[in-house]
Amino acid sequence: GVQTCALPILVFWYAIEKLFETRIGLGAQEIVLVGVIAQGSKVIFELPTSVFADRWSRRNILLLAQAAMFACVVALGLSHSLGIYIAGTLLWSLSDALTSGVYEAFAYDSIRAAGHSRQFSKIYTRMKSCEYVALALAAAAAGVLSLYFSLRLSYFLSLFSVVGCCALLLRLPEPAMRQTSEDRALAAGWMGHIGGALRVLLSPKLRWPAMLYVTLIGFLCIWYEYYQLLGIDIHLTPLLFGSLIGILTFGMMIGSEIAHRRPASRRMLLLVWAVLLLTHLVG
Repeated sequence: GVQTCALPILVFWYAIEKLFETRIGLGAQEIVLVGVIAQGSKVIFELPTSVFADRWSRRNILLLAQAAMFACVVALGLSHSLGIYIAGTLLWSLSDALTSGVYEAFAYDSIRAAGHSRQFSKIYTRMKSCEYVALALAAAAAGVLSLYFSLRLSYFLSLFSVVGCCALLLRLPEPAMRQTSEDRALAAGWMGHIGGALRVLLSPKLRWPAMLYVTLIGFLCIWYEYYQLLGIDIHLTPLLFGSLIGILTFGMMIGSEIAHRRPASRRMLLLVWAVLLLTHLVG
């Protein structure tokens, strides 16, 4: 089989995050502030970490990301105030930024080294589907844990997933990075890397697809950050509350399987937007 890296997918606290925030005394405006800081700081972290990844070991970058996630989970689990919770959120944002892009590149290089590069899309889709299933199971477990134990337990149980991910990464061989001469030139300087990326995004062929993608991600971030507030607002029980992200990740798994089999045509993109707008209307 093909060995690839894995993310800490049994993250129980994703399912009860907003519920926990209300329990430690955060109001609606403070919860929104935390969401803005989480996504805004990730944008800031993305550019330097992407350059760092090109100039260092991808496996070490992923290990560093898990170290940040470990510190994040401890800070969030022990938090009793907005300040400490924001500190934990910044650590999560750093971990996510370090993982972004590097995970997929590491997986591709590992699969290519095993001689299965033509099957990358299929293999990577299966990896993502497994990730979504694990998140859904963790969400259901978080609902039960919050009902019979403490919400904080979901945070500390997530540490085992992070440790397991680190152990797996340490066992995996580092695949050779596949870089072109242009990639090496861009990686030689921070500003050159950033400038080159912006020139690619603003090129005539990618300008509109990039804007469409950014807008789509913006809508998804609004939904992902605040759908739990709707559950709080209509007073869902902890068990049902934990199932929300399970339903969400199950839908993402179905979408991942469809995307693997269907080309990104205009009709498919129109269907994606129709489903997204319908989801917002129902929400």
